[in-house]
Formats: sequence, C-alpha cells, structure tokens
Amino acid sequence: MKTISSLLRHILVIFIIFPICAFSQGYLEVVANKTTICAGEEVFLSALYRSDSTLLVVGFDSSMVGPGATSSGGVLFTNPCDSTTYQFGHNCWFGYNSTLPREITTKSIYAPNGVTISFMCRYGADENTVDCEDPDMTNEGIYLQYSLPPFNTWTDLKNWPANMTSTGPIYTWSAHTGLIPAGAISDSVKIRWAQIYTSGPGYDNWGIDEIIINSNNASLFSWSNGINTNEPQAVYPTHDSTFIVVVTDAASGLTLSDTIEIEVINDANEIFASSCDSYIAPDNNVLTSSGTYTYTIPTAFGCDSVVVLHLTINNTPSNVIQSDSVTLIAQQNCLYQWVECPTFNIIPSETNQSFSPSQSGYFACIISQHNCTDTSDCYPVYPVEIIENSFSGGISVFPNPTDGKITIHFSHTAETPEVTIFDAYGKVVSRKLFPETNIIEDEIFGNPGTYFVQVISGENIAIFKLLKKQD
Repeated sequence: MKTISSLLRHILVIFIIFPICAFSQGYLEVVANKTTICAGEEVFLSALYRSDSTLLVVGFDSSMVGPGATSSGGVLFTNPCDSTTYQFGHNCWFGYNSTLPREITTKSIYAPNGVTISFMCRYGADENTVDCEDPDMTNEGIYLQYSLPPFNTWTDLKNWPANMTSTGPIYTWSAHTGLIPAGAISDSVKIRWAQIYTSGPGYDNWGIDEIIINSNNASLFSWSNGINTNEPQAVYPTHDSTFIVVVTDAASGLTLSDTIEIEVINDANEIFASSCDSYIAPDNNVLTSSGTYTYTIPTAFGCDSVVVLHLTINNTPSNVIQSDSVTLIAQQNCLYQWVECPTFNIIPSETNQSFSPSQSGYFACIISQHNCTDTSDCYPVYPVEIIENSFSGGISVFPNPTDGKITIHFSHTAETPEVTIFDAYGKVVSRKLFPETNIIEDEIFGNPGTYFVQVISGENIAIFKLLKKQD
C-alpha cells in the first residue's frame, strides 16, 4: 500500500549528515534535514556527539554487527539502496533476506541520568525493488524500546524527541537524538530497534547506523544562535546563515566544535522601475500603466520568489511638428534639440520649442520628456527673404513657398495697412487697403514663380520675397 499517516511510531526525521569533526578522544557531528532552502523555511538542527563519557558505540564499517549489539540474521552491509551517496561507510540493512522479527539490540549498559541515544535510520523507498521495498503501513514502522533485567519484556520509548515531525515515510537517512526517560535509568538496561510487524519476508526494508549512547550530564552544548542544549531545534533562516555548535566535556576538558552552512535560495525582492510607454514584467507580460504589481516566480529548488514591482510608465512625447514652412513648433513642456536632415547633425544653441531657420532646408527635432526621447520626421523650411523692414514691432509673412494664399502677421495692430504684390518684373499684381488689424489674409494671383509683397502702415514699410509653387 502507498497510503500512510506515519511509519515510525516514535521517530520520523529526514536528515542529511555532514562531515564529522573528529579528534582522538571524541567527535562532533552537526546534522540538518536540509542545507538549501527557500527564505523562511523550517530547518531542523542537531548535534551527534561522542566523548570520553560515551557508554556505547555501534557501527558497521567492518561489515558486521560489533560487540556492543546483536541483530537478527540475514542483514546486509553493502548499502544496497544508496551505495554511491552514503557518506559514513557501511550500515546495517534489513533487506530481502533478513529474518523476522527484524531487530538490533544493544548489550546491557549502565545508564545514569542524562544519557542520550543518537542514531541514523532509513526506510526502503520503492516497493518494486529488491532489498529497498518500502514500509507502507503505520504498524510497519520501527519501535525504539528499552528493557530492564531480566530482559524478557520491552517498553516503548514513547514521545521520543525527534529532530523533525513527519507524517510520511523516511526514504532518506535521518538522524535522531534524545534523552532516555526516567524509567530507563538503571545500572543495567538494553536498548533495541525492532520492526514488530511486516507484510512478510522480503518486504518493508530498513537500515540503521551510527548508534551512539552518551552520558552527557557532564557535557555543555553551546550553539551560536543562543541555544544551550543538545535537543533538536528548529530555525527559520531568511538569508544565508552559519550555525556553530561547541561541546565541552567537563570530565575530560575536551572541547569540540562544528559548523553548518544553510543556503537561502530566494529573498523577496523589490523593484523600482520606470519605462517609456511599456515595461516587460517579471512574468513576461507587457505593462502599459503605472502601479504596484506583485509576482510570485518559481525558482530553483521549488522556491517561490516574491517580486514587488513599483512601476512608473512615462509616455514618449509626441514627435508631431507644426510647420508653416517658415517656423517649426514642437510639443510643449519638453526638452528640444533641433537637427539638420538628413545628417541629423545638431544645430548649436537651437534648443527652444520653436525653430525658424535662416536658410532653406529640411530639419527635425529630438524631443525628450521624463527620460523618454523621440525624433520627429524631417520637415522642409523655406524662410521668407526680407528685402526691407522698418516695422519696429515685428512683422512676418508665411507660408513660403505658398500655393497662393499668404498670411501677414503684425506683432502690434497696424493702422490701415496697404498690401501690394509685385511679380518678378515689378508689375503690380494686386493692391489692397485693409482696416486697422494685426493679421491679414491675402492671395497671390498669377503663375508660379517669384513675387514681392510690400506692406505699408503709416511711416513703416516692409518688403518680402516669396515663391509661389506649382499647384
């Protein structure tokens, strides 16, 4: 079966073991269930420790159960389920051919107050694999028990402090550490790990390693995050973090330390951005409006990275230019740089909204607003040639060239202006007298060519040369 609420009745932990800090008189082993996490994710830390106060060590690197314990028959020491990834030599594995009931039992030991038991455990992971078939029923888990003389009954170590609470099977190696209860404190006690129920021979495989029983009442534990016990602890790093544990054995004076690094994959990040007209968001959608947007982006290791985007959209200024063939006028409230066409060479000092070139040609404007820039099309300009002008207040005639219709603009009201139009040979084409005004609409009648417009008002006179173009 694949449905399960709990496999280990007392111990359910998934742990990755890190290198041992070893010395001639003891070793310290820092463990964590994961070393690469998402920001704020729960991590469980513990320390496996052995010193001069160690009561019993059971390992299996010699491919046998050592003198400190006995086991049921048919066990394997070949690491059948993870031979390439297991870091600590050989383990004791209850595989396909192991006899029932499956158990490993320590010798009788002296257990005063303050004794801790630590070990590593793992279940099989695939019901279709020889030697690695998974326990998939609640009662197929491993019971941790103790027995007092005459050693014919066993008592469960209930509420065993586990490094992590889990409701599923332990398919990777897990580390466990905890104090024995008061009932197990004795001059003579045995500890065993027993699989009481199985689906039958060949099923529900599991393994054990690194059994250490310590008398830690004289050991002082000090973690860099302020914890001063050897009880498993939960931490919640939000950035890359280092945890250091120092253990001092008061009896021997031995001090050991070890370190573990926790890497945090993602931190919530905030983006302040501005763009012209549109912006490509973290989810690759195109945004065209200012605002605050929040995105949850999957990253490595299944982390969800939260991105908060504060966006300002600026509109690119209009590149439309108004032209009367004499003066070019761009959009208001911008920065301007007028250029020559087709080279787009900058015209020095021409940075105003309007531009009236003194010579004919094609011109464009580079327009900027809120760091957004666009360049207009090229526009032709044909300045009116001024032959004479005594109007102190200013006068202009446009457009030039013209299809015939012209506008005469006075900066001040002109008194009964007279407008006379001559052809290139000096012949009067038209003469008109206008009432007091500051703007005159007139028209050149005749064939395309050069014409002169004379304007007289009071003692002021101005003469302009214009070109009438082909219709």
